[in-house]
Amino acid sequence: MHKITLFPLGNADTSLIELENGKRILIDYADMKDSTDDDDKRIDLPNELKVLLGDEDSIDVVVFTHIDTDHIKGSPDFFNLLHADKYQSEDKIDINEMWVPAAAIVEEGVEADSRIIRQEARYRFKNGEGIKVFSTPGQLRDWADNQGIDLDSRSHLIVNAGETIEEFDLFSDGLEIFVHSPFAYRTKDGTLIDRNKDAIALNCKFHIDGTEVLFNTFSDLGSEEIKDIINISESYSNSDRLYWDIFKIPHHCSHKSLANVTAEEFSEPDETVSRLFEGYSNDVPLIISSSRVISDGDYDPPNKKASDYYKKVVSDKDGEFKVTMDHPTVSSPKPLVIKITGGGYEIEKKPLTGVGPIITERSERAGV
Repeated sequence: MHKITLFPLGNADTSLIELENGKRILIDYADMKDSTDDDDKRIDLPNELKVLLGDEDSIDVVVFTHIDTDHIKGSPDFFNLLHADKYQSEDKIDINEMWVPAAAIVEEGVEADSRIIRQEARYRFKNGEGIKVFSTPGQLRDWADNQGIDLDSRSHLIVNAGETIEEFDLFSDGLEIFVHSPFAYRTKDGTLIDRNKDAIALNCKFHIDGTEVLFNTFSDLGSEEIKDIINISESYSNSDRLYWDIFKIPHHCSHKSLANVTAEEFSEPDETVSRLFEGYSNDVPLIISSSRVISDGDYDPPNKKASDYYKKVVSDKDGEFKVTMDHPTVSSPKPLVIKITGGGYEIEKKPLTGVGPIITERSERAGV
């Protein structure tokens, strides 16, 4: 059995993939809870992860899809970082391999946790190990040249859009990871980096007992970047990488991931973007919004009209729409755990009161 766990953090992202063979991939880390506010229902992320890790003191892969606060907050307090002794202690978790977009290395003028993660990524890249960098924009080559690094000697650390990641495969891991973004051309001309546009987006193909389950996770990409992914994938015979059973939708259910208009103007998705959600969704699809509870008047993000669209997408195929901050209830949100078995995907449901067995809700797509 494989598992995907998404944590209730408000408008922020952290997802944990646990493979049947014991390997773990953490996608983003954002410790958003205000410990001084008794009414803050966001989860205590470091404590929750420590419980899940048990006696393990490392994670195989930690992905920082980009270095905005809602994807990295508190990371220096939780992880052992190699570039400076002050970020190391015995009670922290080791990162065996860090994955970052190239923008996280070359961006200047960053502060706080963003700067610390940038420095760690630079340190690992300079040392030639413990890191994978996504895309090869011209700015990365310029930065490497300025640092006296032969970029070609680091080619084994770089993966580009349109490639699969060699460290994971369907045979030994039950997982194949295809890279959708970032595209190298986005920053080749030295223009200002846009973290959301240059973020890591992945298609994860899980395999177990003859069944495949497809999971798309698109960070904070906007509609223009998603259109690029669709058009390029279709043009290069990679349209099979667009299909999905589970989709962690971009940018906390913002309208910006569906159309390049203002929140007030938004009424329906861009025609190309709609193809991804309507045309490439499999039967009984699951959409997850890593966001606050969605209500009328929410504009950016989450956007109520955007959530209505996503709900229609899944309802047309007997699927579900979930929000991390209201699962299983608004008053007591808990991690959303998805089990992947030979029967398809299952959403784990725990009793709300008392003690009893775990009941699961099974996708009707099981075994397809």
